[in-house]
Amino acid sequence: MGDASAAAIATDERQVLLALSRLIRAAGSAAREAGRNTGLGESHLLVLQLLQAEGVQRAGEIAQELSFSRSTITAVLDGLEERALILRGRDVQDGRSVVVSLTPTGATTLEAVPARFQSQFLTRFRALPDWERALVLSGLLRVCEMLALPQPPV
Repeated sequence: MGDASAAAIATDERQVLLALSRLIRAAGSAAREAGRNTGLGESHLLVLQLLQAEGVQRAGEIAQELSFSRSTITAVLDGLEERALILRGRDVQDGRSVVVSLTPTGATTLEAVPARFQSQFLTRFRALPDWERALVLSGLLRVCEMLALPQPPV
């Protein structure tokens, strides 16, 4: 491998790391802004957003969808329940399962969350041609795999 080839690889690696850094900073900034407005962390907001989008869910389903451990989802749900943002109860069909629902207070709290980061991204993502959306999705999933981040089920 020549010096020019090694330099090109080093440049590619540097660009990848810089792009990851920019992405992490942007996501972190959006999460901090949302946290300032609501007093909730990113994990709490993700659970509330999932409940708003999907309706009543079993705690295990939420954990699986968001790639949370049992202990993490329990702690997050405890915090949300203490603030009256969710309700937890036993599943009437399977008394062993805990079902979680969004309260009106939880829905109101979500309305106060600035969604600029996600909405701006999704607006631009939806404007891409199908082939480019597939490429972006594939690339992001591959990065998650490379970072050993579990993929939630579809």
